[in-house]
Amino acid sequence: MAVTSTSTERHPAPGEVASLVDEVDRAHQRLAAMLTGLSDEQAHAPTPLPGWTRGHLITHLARHADSLTRALTAALRGESAVQYPEGEAGRFAEIEAGAHRPAEALVADMVEANRRCLHAMRAMTPAAWRISVHGRGGAVFPATRLVVSRWREAEVHAVDLDLGVTSADWSGRFVGHFLPEEVARLDQRAPGVRVPAGLADHAVLAWLLGRGEPGLPDLPAWG
Repeated sequence: MAVTSTSTERHPAPGEVASLVDEVDRAHQRLAAMLTGLSDEQAHAPTPLPGWTRGHLITHLARHADSLTRALTAALRGESAVQYPEGEAGRFAEIEAGAHRPAEALVADMVEANRRCLHAMRAMTPAAWRISVHGRGGAVFPATRLVVSRWREAEVHAVDLDLGVTSADWSGRFVGHFLPEEVARLDQRAPGVRVPAGLADHAVLAWLLGRGEPGLPDLPAWG
């Protein structure tokens, strides 16, 4: 399940990107460490995301990384790219096609896709970061947003893999970056619903992202 942009999102300036790329690098390293030694049985077990096994989720992470590599490579040439040229149908077809592979192939694919993505990010120039990218649903945004998107995907889906990582493992910087945006859009998503008292910030963010603990107020689907 992709993590999509919000209307309250602030796109980072080119000068802010380098430290965010380092965060992506750390998130990629954690994903690789989590999935080391993954068995075929684990790979094809369900996740908390309806209808998705870990194989679907790992394949999604790999293809999302490739979509960023494609857009960043075009931006470096001075071209505005479409993140998913085949649209939503093509995106889901890629995920389904790759989801049923053996665990070793799934993980190797994701690790290599992550490597390509990080290499593309580190090759970018200030001018390239300002090039527009056409994302899902017709959204158009500067290439800098792709770094934030990848950071969010890697961190949130690390929890969805259900292999021991929880929202408590999110860094203070991650929570501090995304929590204000999600709180700001709560009234639009669920008028009258308020943030439950007594929760740690990471738990509030998890709830707002549809990953909250049982017993918290219901929210419309997040996306």
